[in-house]
Amino acid sequence: MWEAHAGVMRRVAYAGGTFVTSDRIAQAMLEYAAALANADRAATLHVPAVGDDGETHDVQVLVGPSSQLMADEIEHAGPEPDGDAFVTSIEGRMATLHRTFVPADDESMLDWDI
Repeated sequence: MWEAHAGVMRRVAYAGGTFVTSDRIAQAMLEYAAALANADRAATLHVPAVGDDGETHDVQVLVGPSSQLMADEIEHAGPEPDGDAFVTSIEGRMATLHRTFVPADDESMLDWDI
């Protein structure tokens, strides 16, 4: 994990393109991509980013086992995208990846036709 610094954002490189987002958002996205890779799964994300015009917009990204992401520190004088909802969503998604199967205590709850 890296430490967030005021005025510093991340330029994320993905699939031949780049976008700029906050430290928190980039960190959450990279951690989720690693968790998905460990679970051999993929997911689509709508990542809050800052466009060339300085306005916030979403970048749609597919992350999974073969994702190759890089987040480079850059100086940024403008406002950061609000990442609270995104980070909370990612934390929830990661929690579901780590859940384990718990068998039923009562065999009558099992569906033997599956």
